[in-house]
Amino acid sequence: MGFPIIQNNHVRVKPCKHGDFSYNINDTVIGQCLDQYGEYAEAELALASQILRPGAKVIDVGANIGVHSVFYSSVIGNEGEVYAFEPSHLNYFFLMTNLTLNSAFNVTPIKGAVGTKRPLYLPLNRVTDETNHGALKTTDQDTGNEVERCAVFNLDDIQLDYCNLVKIDVEGNEADVLHTGTRLFSTHRPFVIAECQENQKDLLETFKDMDYDCYWLPSPDFNPNNYFENEECIFVDPNGAVINVFAHPKEIDIQIDNLEKITRVTAKWKPAKTTKKAAKTTKKTTKKAKKKKPQ
Repeated sequence: MGFPIIQNNHVRVKPCKHGDFSYNINDTVIGQCLDQYGEYAEAELALASQILRPGAKVIDVGANIGVHSVFYSSVIGNEGEVYAFEPSHLNYFFLMTNLTLNSAFNVTPIKGAVGTKRPLYLPLNRVTDETNHGALKTTDQDTGNEVERCAVFNLDDIQLDYCNLVKIDVEGNEADVLHTGTRLFSTHRPFVIAECQENQKDLLETFKDMDYDCYWLPSPDFNPNNYFENEECIFVDPNGAVINVFAHPKEIDIQIDNLEKITRVTAKWKPAKTTKKAAKTTKKTTKKAKKKKPQ
């Protein structure tokens, strides 16, 4: 499962599928996926690899510790640019470390959030917190000492001369982020990959207003063919997934294979039906996973 290059009480560095990554071992999702599988969000990265070319420009909103940004950096090369927004103080430290470890010097890290409201606040996360450190959600409410105030930007603030992809993962505020890029989306018409776990109707209505076509892009939590060849599932549901939307301007003639098109703004993601044989395998896998805790 990958031998650590560096290890202390809360931080590990391992050679993973797309580079050397530092991560918080107390992070129950991204940290544990890198630790146990050497990869995270492979479905999202695989799609990005098909639409990005050397020299492309990408905006990564909700960059977290940099899994996506480092990957984009390697695909687009030295002539390309990535702008990575991350408001969390702790996550930003890991982001900077991972950009440096992987010589991702074509990435511009920006410590801040993207949104229409000001000011914005984020719950404080500490390296000792055993939780999902990627599930932090900004709010315009100052609830006291347990929050940090975030710098807030608009997508249009970057003033790019072109843009190929915008990736957004901001825990339900994805539509709000899109509203900050009026010039960007009307002029450059980039592809978008956005998480769609919460406020789905708002997000899909926003894409409709932008004249974009949308497709469901599920990103499985557990990939049995993972980089570390670890067959044990650390998640309660081995078939669970993060639900994203892949959106593109309607005027672009693009062939989309293996993704379900979203035909109405009230649509809800429905996973494929599980066969009896698959259900039996899932039950067995879940029982086996409970016996072994993540290291």
